[in-house]
Amino acid sequence: MSSSESNVVTVFQDHIETCEILNNFKEFWHNKWKGITQKCLNVARHEFVMRKSFEMFASKRVMHAFTNKPCDFDHLFVENHERAILKGLCLHVGLDYNEFIFLGLNFHKNRCKKHCRTKL
Repeated sequence: MSSSESNVVTVFQDHIETCEILNNFKEFWHNKWKGITQKCLNVARHEFVMRKSFEMFASKRVMHAFTNKPCDFDHLFVENHERAILKGLCLHVGLDYNEFIFLGLNFHKNRCKKHCRTKL
């Protein structure tokens, strides 16, 4: 087990120790674990969408740099195109795009701006 997996298990163990123990283990397990797994799944979905969309933007920047095309943020970040990428990724992982885009687009945009200020 990796160190990060061990940390997750330890946190779960700390949490479960504070929970009421029911007489039926399956019911106890289902009641305690279902909500946690759903939250973890949503975190994983968001992380996947944010990382993959950034990877796509970063690779576009590298490609532009090799072709001597403008590779600054204003030329590379086409909002409609980035929205389409985010929407496709949300569909892929099962996220509600309309809920995601409110904060997700700004986070993605800021990360891409920051990336464009770094040297290739």
